Amino acid sequence: MKSLDLEILQNLTQDILGKMAFMFVEPVAEVGGLEDSLSACVEYVGPGGTDALILQGSADFLMELASGLLGLEFDEVDKNVEGMHSLKEIANVLAGEIIRELGGEHAQFTLGIPYVLEGPSPEGANGSVVCDFDAMGQAFRASVVHLPNA
Repeated sequence: MKSLDLEILQNLTQDILGKMAFMFVEPVAEVGGLEDSLSACVEYVGPGGTDALILQGSADFLMELASGLLGLEFDEVDKNVEGMHSLKEIANVLAGEIIRELGGEHAQFTLGIPYVLEGPSPEGANGSVVCDFDAMGQAFRASVVHLPNA
């Protein structure tokens, strides 16, 4: 079984955002503008334990995401409704692709239900892979953190 690294997370994130939401995202060393970001999280359990995929985006990123994913005009999108639903859907798809990439067809994984994340990351999280992106001029971050066993 593979382990997740920066390159895998970057490539999968770029591919999914491009194909599903028609967004061009480019990795950057560090992104600013996430202070007031909105976040979605989905946890998955595999042979190595529990990991959480966390997606953070600025309000404008969520509006662009929902616009592309749902085919709505930018001004028709509410960041807290369509924006968050879209971010959770991308988290769900991206986590599924991470599982497929890491485990292949035969590894046993359980994928949780995406949820809105209040705060920076799940309690007790450690050892993360973090990818920052410029998403058509908007701030976006994808990260995977390992969670301690319950």
